[in-house]
Amino acid sequence: MNILELQRRAITVPKPGYTGEWAVLTFRPDLGSQQEFIVGVVAAIGDDCALHFKWLPTLAKLSALYGDALVTTDAAELLRGAENAIRASFRHSLDKLDTATPHISLNRCGYFACDDIEPELGALLKRQSAAIWQEILQ
Repeated sequence: MNILELQRRAITVPKPGYTGEWAVLTFRPDLGSQQEFIVGVVAAIGDDCALHFKWLPTLAKLSALYGDALVTTDAAELLRGAENAIRASFRHSLDKLDTATPHISLNRCGYFACDDIEPELGALLKRQSAAIWQEILQ
């Protein structure tokens, strides 16, 4: 097949409703350890001045792993504080965002495109963290 045939067969693909970039949010309960757990995803959409977050629905499994060293409500409060700090430091890009704690890190993943933000963030969270959190994300 030559290039002319490919051009003849080509169809126009509609542009996605939203484009931007996304990142995973990881949680390191014990700073002395290298263990990190993906606990959320975040997306910055085009010129939108708001970030879009999707967090795990519960951190109870982490409490079961770490016992008394990690209280679920304290960890949830830490995540809320990190989200507030990230929102406050956001300036149209996921570059140089501050989580306000060494326990939470933001790891940029790249391009994001979709027609509906919330379901796509849910799918990204499931895809990135299902190996550990499968029963929580179902």
